Amino acid sequence: MIDIGTALRHYKRRDIQEAILATAHGREVAVKFGTGFGKRPDMLQYPADVLEFAKQRATSFHISEERWSNVLQLKPQMSAKELESLRIGWDLVIDVDFEEFSATRLIADAIVQALKDHGIRAVSCKFSGNKGFHIGVPYEAFAKGPGDTETRKMFPDMTRRIVAYLMDCIDSKENRFSLSKRILADPGFRRYLQETGKTQQDFFKESCASCGAEAKGRAGTARYEFICPKCQYREMREKDERFLACGRCGSIMEKMVHETVRTCRCGSTSFEERLDLKVDTLLISSRHLYRSAYSLHEKSGLVSVPVDPDRVLEFERESAAPDGLDLSPHTFLDPSRATPDEARELVIRAFDHSPRIEATLDGFEKRHAKEFEELEEAAPLEAFPPCMRLGLAGLKDGKKRFMFCLVNFLQNVGWTHEMIEEALDEWNAKNPEQLRKVVLKGQLSYRKNAKEKVLPPNCDNRTYYIDLGICHPDNLCVKIKNPVQYVRRKLLYSPARRRKARRAPESEPTGQPAGKP
Repeated sequence: MIDIGTALRHYKRRDIQEAILATAHGREVAVKFGTGFGKRPDMLQYPADVLEFAKQRATSFHISEERWSNVLQLKPQMSAKELESLRIGWDLVIDVDFEEFSATRLIADAIVQALKDHGIRAVSCKFSGNKGFHIGVPYEAFAKGPGDTETRKMFPDMTRRIVAYLMDCIDSKENRFSLSKRILADPGFRRYLQETGKTQQDFFKESCASCGAEAKGRAGTARYEFICPKCQYREMREKDERFLACGRCGSIMEKMVHETVRTCRCGSTSFEERLDLKVDTLLISSRHLYRSAYSLHEKSGLVSVPVDPDRVLEFERESAAPDGLDLSPHTFLDPSRATPDEARELVIRAFDHSPRIEATLDGFEKRHAKEFEELEEAAPLEAFPPCMRLGLAGLKDGKKRFMFCLVNFLQNVGWTHEMIEEALDEWNAKNPEQLRKVVLKGQLSYRKNAKEKVLPPNCDNRTYYIDLGICHPDNLCVKIKNPVQYVRRKLLYSPARRRKARRAPESEPTGQPAGKP
């Protein structure tokens, strides 16, 4: 624990106060007093505020990933819509906190290099103050300018997708788990195993080979069904019983063993073991906080200092001691270094890599539930919205994103699995650069095995329509929110349907003689 003298000596420095204040501009601040936080929300307005909190025995300062128009209007249990009305932006902050420090450096360095490989110059990094690092990219790299309102709404979904994609970039089957191999062979990590008595297996986790989600439950478990040979009474048991008497007639029952097959929520039954890099996307959430630059760490007593992102592997924890600490020449999350929309390629690749989205009916669609009812027949191409017809003509970029939209769309407009498979093959043949067959089959298999149908993304999702260059709305588009709605409306209010509705009463028998009312 940090003693009050150390905290006061550190936080009374004017340069430290100004550095902390600079990182807190427009963000929520939570002040930690030893083991607990003070009131939320809070903010810093002046450099002297830092020292005043230190005099009240504050030990560290934590700030939000999101930027707010008015921090003090934040309240507990606010709805997503209320939070969205106050959010003016967000920063990408990736928290790397592996158990052993040399491995943490390797993971942080790999993430930095992956971000730079995607054309991002505004990458920054800081030591967390204990065993980890924070990798940051400012909001300005994602936003197109002050008039852009869509990007700010995509928190935390966009950031979670980006982090999940980056994890696969640095360590996956495609690169033969190169980072895992580096960590397992690292002398520091091997020495840590010897000192703690742990094994390599302690650092592995089992995850779905298809979507990467962590495996839940046990594999290879069994359930036991007992059947009475006389009265056919049946009973299921979780535990094995050598003998079990029938609860109806008392006869000894026969036993059948049912092996359970663990299935991921994506439908896959294939799982693999991989090194757990300890980068959890679930930590990226609204009002989530991270330790401010130049804040002390309660456990280690060290300072969370910005470091050179290109020299993470050279950083030593001892250099972050508060006594005699010099301010770093590097800044964490410096907006001035960012070029608007320089993260475009990263965002596109992240959505292309893993376009798994939970599409649900909001209040508008529920009020128009008739437009989402099952179609008795497959909708004709003429009833498709412009975006689907344009996409079906072939695409140069964003093919995986469009395929995700297309398959979900066709499922919801009455097309059978065989029809969808044929349509995908025809569409893929029109693309200048075709997707591999295994990619098509994977998407088809995933949707076929899914328990529920999923709507394609709504029309206002720019990543799936506007950025692909296929959003060319007609007069009907302004009245709908989802491509599936377009088809329902077009068929529901088509002239042929109206003519059929007008003819229906004449064709039905009335039970009255002709010419009589």
